[in-house]
Amino acid sequence: MERSRFKYVGNIKSSIVRFKFVNCKWLRDFFSYEIFEAFKEYYSSTKIDYVIPVPLHPKRETERDYNQAVLLLDKFEEFGYKIELNNLIKEKQTSLQVSLNKEERMKNLDGCFNVVDKGKINGKNILLVDDVFTTGSTMEECARTLKEAGANCVFGLTLAKTKNKIKMEQD
Repeated sequence: MERSRFKYVGNIKSSIVRFKFVNCKWLRDFFSYEIFEAFKEYYSSTKIDYVIPVPLHPKRETERDYNQAVLLLDKFEEFGYKIELNNLIKEKQTSLQVSLNKEERMKNLDGCFNVVDKGKINGKNILLVDDVFTTGSTMEECARTLKEAGANCVFGLTLAKTKNKIKMEQD
């Protein structure tokens, strides 16, 4: 199941765009707080072994100078959750998802993620964190990859969600 803190509209949308593409890292405190509040609301009674940000391809992360999903994890780290930064990786560089429809997004992401150490993932409950949930393609592909590596459950949490109603399956 995927949950989000905000709807991806208005000031939230423009702030996330600035945070993601215009290097407005100063928004991280607000966004980290808000996504952690959503976590407490939706998943406080759920056992989470690892919190994993959706990875960027290394080239894209170098171009941007950061992964915005990683910046969202400050409060999780502050409250003692185990953050796993380098186990789920994006091996294949893909086109930007923003201009693609659901089918194109799924094809674009097919096989691009990998788990480095499956032993760490096997039997674990994972919280997957990203900034925006649009069609669910990224979450679905990451969750599929983690489940194939042996994850028990994968839960999704995003800062904001577009009006699409697609849900990610737990099992």
